[in-house]
Amino acid sequence: HAWCGPDGASNAYLGGTFKALASGADGVCVARPLMAAYSKGGPQAVTEYLKHMTEELAGTMAKTGAKDIKNIDPTVLHLRTWQSI
Repeated sequence: HAWCGPDGASNAYLGGTFKALASGADGVCVARPLMAAYSKGGPQAVTEYLKHMTEELAGTMAKTGAKDIKNIDPTVLHLRTWQSI
């Protein structure tokens, strides 16, 4: 299973990446945000984006106790419910 996010927005995209992996995806698509980075700043911008993406994913993994990609599973997801007051 692969997951492709609807846009290249960094925080939403990275959160979606982690959620997709935790939900059972074998991989995620990163072409759109990489192409956007390339169009704005060339190869250096792609390198920076990949570095940022890796750091964000590593941070999320650390916060959830996932030692590696194989340890990202549905138990790290929490359902939020929004109730009107």
